[in-house]
Amino acid sequence: MPDSRPTTGLDSIDYFLSFDAAEPEGAEAHYSETLVRLGRPPAYYEPFFVPTDIRSRAELGLPEHGALYVCPQALFKFHPDFDAVLADILAQDPAGWIVVLDGPQPAWKDALRERWSRAHPILTVRVWFLPWQPLDSFMMLLAHADVLLDPAHFGSGNTFYESMIFGVPSITWPGLFMRGRIVAGIYRHLGIADAPIAATLADYAGLAVAVASDRQRRERLRAELLRKGAALYRDAASVRELEAFFEQAVSAAAEGRKLEGWRSSP
Repeated sequence: MPDSRPTTGLDSIDYFLSFDAAEPEGAEAHYSETLVRLGRPPAYYEPFFVPTDIRSRAELGLPEHGALYVCPQALFKFHPDFDAVLADILAQDPAGWIVVLDGPQPAWKDALRERWSRAHPILTVRVWFLPWQPLDSFMMLLAHADVLLDPAHFGSGNTFYESMIFGVPSITWPGLFMRGRIVAGIYRHLGIADAPIAATLADYAGLAVAVASDRQRRERLRAELLRKGAALYRDAASVRELEAFFEQAVSAAAEGRKLEGWRSSP
């Protein structure tokens, strides 16, 4: 994998705002900017739309049988390392389906399928493509997912917030850089006891199949995610933390200096 760091590389940018639970030790070395480790995810979300009448799998164009491993991410996020994970999931669960969405550019799907045909032909057969979905159908798709798959190296963000409305477990592996660590970081921030975080990329497929095939474990996870995940919405404390940072950063700039090692007050 190329050493593509989550940094702008621009001298005109002073700070990169992230949150502590999503950053590994020593992450400051990944940035040309001064890394700001906020205490909570720097986001304010209103609760998402929840359909009141969930259409059936068949009505949504989904396979009617087998576990659904749903990865409703932009296709450009699918790294070749993740292809191997998807193939391993299908090898361990031959009745399961990987469900993904077409992108706005047909060339993305064509390139992906061509790559799969060479390296992992099973993916050309057992990956189920759906058209890009309007919001109501998209939320219904999430409701039918046994698990969500967080792509390796370039993970989920907004989709994770959407899925937490239903408490759908997202399988994740925290890579080296923040862009692949958001889901694991939020799990840690919320204190999810049995968070489905793979220790290594090689463990990812086995964890996904284990959670998808264990109804009791999924239901326990869903209950905890629904209970604790409610704190992610309308999080005014994240807004107050950002305000405090910006006020201090502006004051420091007026004095001709930058903040270093900023933390929110307890």
